[in-house]
Amino acid sequence: MQKEKLNKELLSLIHHLRLNEAGWWDKGIQQLIIATIWISNNALSLREICNLIKRDFSISIVDDRIEKNIGELLSIGNLICDHNGMYKITEDTKRDLEESITKTEAELEAAKIEFARLLDKHKLPFEKDQCWEVFNKEFIVPFIQSIGAEIYGFFEGDLKITGSIRINDFLEKYPEEYHSKMVLGIDEFFSSKKQDVRSYILRNLSAFFFVESSGLSESTLEYLNSIMKIKPKFDLYIDTNFLFSLLDLHENPSNMAVNSIFPMADNLSGKVDITFKIFSHTIEEARRALSSIVDSYSNISPTKNIAQATKQIKCISGVAKKYFEETLKKETNITDYLKPYIDNLIQITKDKGVEYIDKETNHYRIDQNIIDDLEDQIDYEQKHNKIPKGRKQLEHDIILWYLVHEQRPNSFDSPIEAVSWIITLDYRFLGFDRYKIKQRNERIPQCILPSTFTSLMNFWVPRTPEFEEAMLNSARLPFFFHEYDFEAERVTVEILKAISRFDTSRLTVETITRMLMNETLGQKLIAEEDEEEEVRIVREALLELQEEKKNELNKSIVKLQDRISNQDEYIEKLKSREFLNDRFRFLILSLFVLIIIILLSIILSIILPSLASISIAKVFIVSFSILLIPYLWSVWRIGLGNNAIKDDKLFIFFSNVVKWIIGFIAALLLYEVLGNILAEWIRKLFPSFFPQ
Repeated sequence: MQKEKLNKELLSLIHHLRLNEAGWWDKGIQQLIIATIWISNNALSLREICNLIKRDFSISIVDDRIEKNIGELLSIGNLICDHNGMYKITEDTKRDLEESITKTEAELEAAKIEFARLLDKHKLPFEKDQCWEVFNKEFIVPFIQSIGAEIYGFFEGDLKITGSIRINDFLEKYPEEYHSKMVLGIDEFFSSKKQDVRSYILRNLSAFFFVESSGLSESTLEYLNSIMKIKPKFDLYIDTNFLFSLLDLHENPSNMAVNSIFPMADNLSGKVDITFKIFSHTIEEARRALSSIVDSYSNISPTKNIAQATKQIKCISGVAKKYFEETLKKETNITDYLKPYIDNLIQITKDKGVEYIDKETNHYRIDQNIIDDLEDQIDYEQKHNKIPKGRKQLEHDIILWYLVHEQRPNSFDSPIEAVSWIITLDYRFLGFDRYKIKQRNERIPQCILPSTFTSLMNFWVPRTPEFEEAMLNSARLPFFFHEYDFEAERVTVEILKAISRFDTSRLTVETITRMLMNETLGQKLIAEEDEEEEVRIVREALLELQEEKKNELNKSIVKLQDRISNQDEYIEKLKSREFLNDRFRFLILSLFVLIIIILLSIILSIILPSLASISIAKVFIVSFSILLIPYLWSVWRIGLGNNAIKDDKLFIFFSNVVKWIIGFIAALLLYEVLGNILAEWIRKLFPSFFPQ
């Protein structure tokens, strides 16, 4: 079966996946930040930069993402920040940008000249400037949008423009008699060896890459939803710290991200089902935490100086810092401030749009797996944190993890199929989650940061046509997109590899779509680099702790085995000693009985001859033989029943001798008895031969 080309929606998804994997979205945001400050010709605050980018480019982007990239630009020396928190581009960056503008204008002019040359070469009677404007705006940009990284094939001469839907749309604007010549001219333009022309085309490709990395179009999302058939569902079980941010009860850098999730969930309600839930278990933990803060600070009278001082103290909880901050606005005490939340926490969370779930958890506290995890966590906290979490807090986190894990399917491949998640601000909890996921050989994490969840949900937020227009407008290329570099070429090759990997002759379009969506959503689950580093540290520490305990257990096993081996040797020695004792006792007893038999035979040989006319020797032999047979048989049977004796070489020899002796004596006795009887019978039968 012939391999069919992937449709434009799947091509768009592949571009989006590989470009985000290569960090193209952040790279583009950094270019927007630099261009925005340069165009304004002024130093700008973070708020001004965010507002200008969103206003001028109709882009959906959270402020945290812009702030993160400003930090990156500061670290590499493209921006500087003054004492008022105002940002401006450095002189080196300004010079590079202006050089890029000059170079881009030169590339644009070179491309225009080359296009005019091709019109003359093929004798096409069109006004050159007007034809170029139409070609540049209505063909180059849409054409690159339709094939993306595959434009690279034109440079190698592997692809031709014939058959493209975009070329037909463009040719319709001109008389049909010139179409064949125009196709030849356009093929030559895209396969041009002139560096400026190629650079201009590739700069447009860079602009397209940024657009694709930002998000998918509305039409692509509609196509993907039709293929997936089911509406994605996410049940978010909120952790204590997320709850405090939601209620604005503590100071935390993620407060803004937490509060932005709920409006986003409302906006996506037609595309994604997002439900916020909280277990009674978490409500109990939140009440306990708030009550503990009330107890700790009830005797402190808040003053302005204390409120200011608490901002600099790291060991004070975010809830306490928020309380002291509020006292600067309105005088109150800690009890009056927190008691309404403690007494009405369930209703308050419901009013915030969170579903309350009453779940009994006592049996989890005696579950051995949870007990083991709790002890490991306590060990980790004590070894790695100056202010370790308390036992109750750790117990809450671990039980919550098991509660949500039970809500998930037994097996699944995609984040969409997972359904149940824990949304938290606690990096230690995330580290524990990654540790458990790795321990269970699972792939998709269970705990997620608000920022990571927002990134995941942005998959279903379509980019706007206004944003596309702003980015793909050739007049703005010099400001936003630098020269097509090695990194751009590398990601182009990766995209082409990904496109060629999917064979529609063997895999259905639905299967390919699901594979790509799973990979894309899985990639978006990865936290930001600095966040992931904190999570990694916790996870690795827990894995090290597990390895230490495993090594300790192995050492204990080795020691136990050594003890068992030593005890076995000792037991063997005891057995050997006992065997020797048994053999000695058996030998002494046997000899003692034998002596008695001999003495008894001697006594009989003295008494019996005096009563009857029998010789002493004969009496001794007969009596000794009669007594010896049961003696030997008894010794033999007793020896066979004793493990210490039966395998002894001397006893084995004795057994063989006994058999012969018993046989010989039996034969001798038989001869004596039967001989006398036979002799008496013959005398009676033939008396004449035996005179009296």
